[in-house]
Amino acid sequence: MPWERDVDARGKVGSTSVRRVADGNWAPNRATRDGSLYTADWIQACIIEGKGHTAGIGLLSAGEALQNLVITTLRPTLWIDVPQNTTIMPIYAGVQVEDSGATGAFEIALGAGDIVAGAGTSSDADFGPVNMVSRLGVGKCTAYQESTATVIAGSDPVSDLWRKFMSEDNAATPATVGSSNFEWEPYPRCPVLVGPAVLVLSLGSSAVPIATAQLQWLEFDTDEIR
Repeated sequence: MPWERDVDARGKVGSTSVRRVADGNWAPNRATRDGSLYTADWIQACIIEGKGHTAGIGLLSAGEALQNLVITTLRPTLWIDVPQNTTIMPIYAGVQVEDSGATGAFEIALGAGDIVAGAGTSSDADFGPVNMVSRLGVGKCTAYQESTATVIAGSDPVSDLWRKFMSEDNAATPATVGSSNFEWEPYPRCPVLVGPAVLVLSLGSSAVPIATAQLQWLEFDTDEIR
């Protein structure tokens, strides 16, 4: 057939010399010297675009002394409110335990709900939301931490996204403990939270835990992704 043609996809070799152009210009595919094409990770491309945001509890100098509570989804440790017309994709959660305080179990739960929880009896997160590209804006979401009263209505479901448990005997000297660093990286199965919505991280222990924690997400105007 006259309209049939063989396709020979080629890229310009750019192992050590990379050509960059301004937005709006065409650029050739880039290849290694054996002809393998480079492809950009989609999440990293979104972060470069300025869609990546992060927030957390605890600072570089010290962990945060949290409440002596078992987990209740109504009183989260760290949560991200997503407003109307905004959609987020959570891409990372990290918890670093300096001291679980537990003589039984230390637990972590990450979930999502179809409401904006608001501040309640809490404070702004220790840091964030900040853009993962330095010097860019803070985005449209709001981060809060350490609720001391119900901020999520009991009639609004919170779906489980991730759970971790750590058992130890903190009465021993030194305390027996398992892994104290926990990470959740859902890609390529990231949940999509269409605002109004809330992303909820809860930490629970039988005594006062000391920990730091971080959440990262991609943030879009809803009509960009839905």
